[in-house]
Amino acid sequence: MRELASLLHRNVVAPHSPETPMCIRDHAGSHRWNYHNWVWRNMREADRAARAQFPVDADKAQRTALFLELSEKWVTKVVEKDPSIVRAGYWKCQPNYKWR
Repeated sequence: MRELASLLHRNVVAPHSPETPMCIRDHAGSHRWNYHNWVWRNMREADRAARAQFPVDADKAQRTALFLELSEKWVTKVVEKDPSIVRAGYWKCQPNYKWR
């Protein structure tokens, strides 16, 4: 997922760093494309919110900190609260579920 790596790089976070929001305990294995799209949308929103709050490169450290905070809130904490979100059964129960 090059887009996600690019988004993380723009926010000065190495894709496989322990700081990366996707580094969640017991989060190994393959996941549904629905889950990946959900992560991507939430990470993009975190990026947009951080860039809107701190648009100037001089504020890059603050922007990175806000991006990491929002990513943790909108992705990591949600997955930690309900780990079933990574599984197919979770997405099949969603009202907007589509089989690919």
